[in-house]
Amino acid sequence: MDKMGAQEEDINLIYALRGIQVLIGAGVGLEASMTHIAKGGYGIISSDFSKALSGVNSGQRLEDELRRLINVSKSSDYQRLLTSMLNNVISNTDLVASLEQQAARAEENRTDRLKRYIEDLAGLPE
Repeated sequence: MDKMGAQEEDINLIYALRGIQVLIGAGVGLEASMTHIAKGGYGIISSDFSKALSGVNSGQRLEDELRRLINVSKSSDYQRLLTSMLNNVISNTDLVASLEQQAARAEENRTDRLKRYIEDLAGLPE
């Protein structure tokens, strides 16, 4: 896995997850939620969603664009989000519940990484 690419995806993932979760929970559709995220503020995720929506606007199917993003994404948490979105498009799954679980898991992963980083710093000489 490309560690830098995965880190770049993970930086804004929790915020994007929560944003999509709030929008979907309020009754906004998936494509409109993606449009909101694509407008910026979520780093590489905004860029990816913008490219995917451009593909949709030029005639590609949303599920094909989501599959393309899954194939090029580096972070397992980001791939999980994209897979949930794809499953929602294909079989109308409960995306809000899935996003809630993913956001909690992503927050735990981030906390664990931060703890490891702090522990590594504690071992450095002053």
